[in-house]
Amino acid sequence: MQIDVTIRTIGNSKGIILPKQYLEEFGFGEKAILEMDPEAKTFTLRPPDFPRKGWAEALEAFPPEELTTEERNWLEFEDEGQ
Repeated sequence: MQIDVTIRTIGNSKGIILPKQYLEEFGFGEKAILEMDPEAKTFTLRPPDFPRKGWAEALEAFPPEELTTEERNWLEFEDEGQ
């Protein structure tokens, strides 16, 4: 898929406006990873990785009596990146 965007001046910087529907469809929140390839002169924008994604669900699969106090605390931890 390809869409045309306009590069706009934002203060002393430049930026692009991306359609909200695409940002939601591709799982973007408030942060993103911008990969730059100087040889190809390209940018790739992707949602950030969440290293702990899925941990809570995995720990919940264990019976409560098998979880340590630390593991129970992780179940209640709120990751700011999500």
